[in-house]
Amino acid sequence: FLHEDIHFVQNFYTLYGVNKAIVYMSMLARAFEFAHHNKWYLPRSDEEDMVTSFFEIIAGDSDQKACHAIENIKPENQFKELYREIPQYKLGVEADTITLLFHGDNETYNFGGEAISESVAYIFEKILFNSNDYQGHQFPYNACELVYEYYFNKKCADYPALLLAGYLSLMTKKPGITFVETMQTLKERGKF
Repeated sequence: FLHEDIHFVQNFYTLYGVNKAIVYMSMLARAFEFAHHNKWYLPRSDEEDMVTSFFEIIAGDSDQKACHAIENIKPENQFKELYREIPQYKLGVEADTITLLFHGDNETYNFGGEAISESVAYIFEKILFNSNDYQGHQFPYNACELVYEYYFNKKCADYPALLLAGYLSLMTKKPGITFVETMQTLKERGKF
């Protein structure tokens, strides 16, 4: 239950969690409003579509995949096509997501808020209960650890510091980008 309680707290105390709650509650409220009028299709305005699309991009993947090591990390801009259609929002000019490549660069995982949120909850379990439930090397639970290992070429020994890096990332507009940039900066400065 601790793992799910941590997600509950994340929805109130991180920018990513609050954004997630707002996006999903807005969608739910609109669904109720439309259902009240016997309408079951929810058309979105350009602004609603832009907000939802941007959130989905920064959330990244949430499906579970087996992975032992990340082979490459690529910052990408998934908003580029939408930017051409809706230039007034000034999106699409910088990276908005991180793609993790593994299994001979044949498989990918969009590393964002969802993976960090799951990783952070699992790191809490490791710290508090010495839990090791995800030995199968599964994304998203081990995503932060594998990003750390990619940059530092060793297993993480300081889980509280990794937890802090994850939580700080969840406090920003682009959690995946922030986490990777944090790892890069710590590596450059010889920290961790």
